[in-house]
Amino acid sequence: MDDKVKRQIKRVVPLSMSKYEHLEKRSWKQIDSLDKRLASLEKQAAAQEELLRELLEAQRQLTGLQEQFLQEQKSFHGKLEQDVQRHKEDVLQRLSEAAQNAERTQNSIASSIASVKKEASSLLGEAIDQLYVDLAPLGVNEPKRTQEIVVSLTSYPARIGSVHEAIESIMRQTVKADRIVLWLAEEQFPHGEDELPERLLALKKRGLEIRWVGKDYKSFKKIIPALQEFPDAAIVTIDDDLLYRNDVIQKLCDSYKKHPRAISALRTHRIRLNDDKTIAPYTEWEMEVLDCRDEERMDLLATTGAGTLFPPKSLPEETQNWAVIEKACSRADDLWVKVMAVENDTPVVLANDRRGLVYIPGTQVNTLWETNITENDGQLAAILDIYGTEPFIEKIAQTRQDPQKPEPESASSDTGSEAIA
Repeated sequence: MDDKVKRQIKRVVPLSMSKYEHLEKRSWKQIDSLDKRLASLEKQAAAQEELLRELLEAQRQLTGLQEQFLQEQKSFHGKLEQDVQRHKEDVLQRLSEAAQNAERTQNSIASSIASVKKEASSLLGEAIDQLYVDLAPLGVNEPKRTQEIVVSLTSYPARIGSVHEAIESIMRQTVKADRIVLWLAEEQFPHGEDELPERLLALKKRGLEIRWVGKDYKSFKKIIPALQEFPDAAIVTIDDDLLYRNDVIQKLCDSYKKHPRAISALRTHRIRLNDDKTIAPYTEWEMEVLDCRDEERMDLLATTGAGTLFPPKSLPEETQNWAVIEKACSRADDLWVKVMAVENDTPVVLANDRRGLVYIPGTQVNTLWETNITENDGQLAAILDIYGTEPFIEKIAQTRQDPQKPEPESASSDTGSEAIA
């Protein structure tokens, strides 16, 4: 305690010296004791303050460590999550690629199997076809008749792959033709027989003749070249998209024997006239009639592709006038033939008692028939503008049933219908 304090104590407490001293000693002891305690407390406080600082520092460091840990933990989890996601995506990608590879492999195997099967089937089919060609009988009559029966047809690139089926059905007839001639246009097959399928060429061994014309006469190729090349033959026209029953030629020949100057047909339409003696629209004609079988009629239109027999000289030479055909009716061969037959006073006979055609599968896409339905009236009118409508109508208006006609000049020999056996 300093002097100032002591003086104040002496002024404030007027005690005797002895008492004062005694009190002073005791006070000093207490003060000293308090000082010691204060020093101890200060020391303890300093220690506690230091400890507190150390604790605070430790807490700060702990908080920093905790934050660092959390940051590292977050970073670790993020990296781990990214690694897991990348690994997952990688696995999925590999699985997808493996599945695609497996699918491609499976498809490739399936395609290879299908290709092998197709090739094997094709080879087997060719082998069977070749065996059939080698072992099958001729498809034509041998030796040829004095008056030949010539089956004539044509085709074009879109149907050349299936025309052999039509020809095969004609080769299996109960009465065989002397010739089967397929007419093709050089401009449609510039490389000749190199462009033709083997199945078609194989039929040459059985009697098929493939002949070439320079110009494409369209559907007229089945009649015009045959008239030029075989003027004395009975010509049977067929189409390249039909399968024929085995009695087609038999029926036509039987009819030819009865009606040697008439065109015999297995399918006919009756031309209908209006009340005012004009020709009714084609769609109003009587289609595929059956009620006039075995009658020579001028009002019947032969659908030549279904099987039609033309006796020699049944059509005039004008039938071959392609310049007029091209101008008037290049898509209507049946109408042209009908007008020419009427010009030649040649009737038509229905030689069949049933309806129905059997088409080769896949041949009825973009057919000429679909076009002709809408164009027939115009093309018939164009033909009659040239050859006369009134004479045509007058002749088809005659409904002649089995007219008595003189026998053909060749009836006493084997060059006419009697030569057809």
